[in-house]
Amino acid sequence: MSAAASSGAKRHSLERSALETSASEESDRLEAAADQAIAACNGDMRSAIRALILANEYLEYELCEMFAAVSKGYARGRVKRKRGDGEATKGSAEKSDADGGQ
Repeated sequence: MSAAASSGAKRHSLERSALETSASEESDRLEAAADQAIAACNGDMRSAIRALILANEYLEYELCEMFAAVSKGYARGRVKRKRGDGEATKGSAEKSDADGGQ
């Protein structure tokens, strides 16, 4: 095997090892977070799940509020608007243009 091929194989091995290590660290972090949530609910897993669902719903609400507050110009098209936020109006305007305004 040439030196370049050996170097490439060694680098690939190191990258795979780094990915496995980061996956292991992520798994450990999630386990610790789960244990912490259960401990906060005095060991009741059902209460822990309910608390996490409520926290997630609150964060989703906050995100929707933030999307509503951010101007379209500031977001530069990165924020996708829902159908009820003017998409239907835009679509009907395009349709009437295609029909010749009828």
